[in-house]
Amino acid sequence: LIEKIHEDQKLRNLTEDPLPISILTRMAIAKETTAKNISKEMGSILWFQLLVEVLLRMPHADDAKNDLIQIWRNNSTGNSTELDIIVEFERKYTSEKAIWWYTRESSLYRILNKALREQSINMIFSFRFFLNELSKQVTELYNHRTEQNLNDDNDHTIYVYRGQAIAKEVLEQIQQGIGGFISINSFFSTNRSKTIAKSFAKQAKITEHTRRILWRITIDCCLSTKPYADVEHFTFYKTENEILFMLGSIFRINNVIFNDKDQLYVLDLTLCAENDFELKEVFAYLKKYIGDETSIVSLGNILIQMGEYDKAEQIFIKEDHKEGLITVTEQKGNYYLAIKDYQRSIEHYEIVLKLRQEVFPISHPDIGKSYCSLAMANEFYKNYANAIDYYQHAVKQYQRTMKDNHPLVIQAKHNLQKYITEDNQTTHL
Repeated sequence: LIEKIHEDQKLRNLTEDPLPISILTRMAIAKETTAKNISKEMGSILWFQLLVEVLLRMPHADDAKNDLIQIWRNNSTGNSTELDIIVEFERKYTSEKAIWWYTRESSLYRILNKALREQSINMIFSFRFFLNELSKQVTELYNHRTEQNLNDDNDHTIYVYRGQAIAKEVLEQIQQGIGGFISINSFFSTNRSKTIAKSFAKQAKITEHTRRILWRITIDCCLSTKPYADVEHFTFYKTENEILFMLGSIFRINNVIFNDKDQLYVLDLTLCAENDFELKEVFAYLKKYIGDETSIVSLGNILIQMGEYDKAEQIFIKEDHKEGLITVTEQKGNYYLAIKDYQRSIEHYEIVLKLRQEVFPISHPDIGKSYCSLAMANEFYKNYANAIDYYQHAVKQYQRTMKDNHPLVIQAKHNLQKYITEDNQTTHL
């Protein structure tokens, strides 16, 4: 009965819970990698690697476990069985049983994977305690992998498999990414038994929108890679030959072949080394911009540099970090101005002005900067009366702390002068 329950759980996980993934094509890798010139594909992998690094470096806070429990409870309302499991977790959880809890039949796994798939910063942050503990246990097992007999008969190459169903469009994205890389943005369970993996693939329910696949992953045990571990003795159900890959593991996509006999697609991948030549630029960028930072706010600042404004905004709102909110909201205002969406640009600049008035002293020059931004956006929007008003406010604000020969005062006066007639009356262009 226990084995049947375990099989049913596995099938649900492999069919109902799509894997959160990011794909990086060879073309995206070839582009120059700078803070302001980063492809959307590169960004999708990079921001997640940054998120993982920051979360794993953060010190444990007393409320971190409670944040997870609260989210879990909120998603289990009315489910008495699940609520009992949460109480047990609250009372009996230890760091040595992180993998055990991750593989237990409960909604914990599904809530976490949904958060990772939807890239919900708030939800992922609420799981920081558990992600840290789970990552730590996998890393410890990885560091002792030779003692776990992962390298049978001194063979330094091993193969692992995973059978499941995935959406047709996801399969097509992977096919288009051949020669590039795929990041699995969750913990990734596989098995050394090809037979077991194929049986799961064959049992997976499919529709016209899904396809059966078999992941075939090659691991060179001599290379330094993201951690992976044999978790057979640490899972809730004792599953032989189960290999669990670390959150955010990156694989090279070698090929995708349809197997006529088994009626499934075989995805041939190789686990990437951290010094993989084609990924060096990605990791160099990562190390350059993350430095020694350990705060979630530092990730928000990096996301702004990458143009991921919405993700950065989530972080600053959660942390009630006003200065971060000012920066990201102003950047969004600049973005809308650049695409000529003047109304939304004005809305964002108004928020920035209000935040600066709350945070900064009354004479702070950045308040003048907000007035200038609002004046310029209104000018483009042909709302000249408002533009004049904001330019006048900007001049007065700058003059609180600056002399008339300061460049900011001169520029604000110059912009205002366009609307002033010889008899000092304002006029519209």
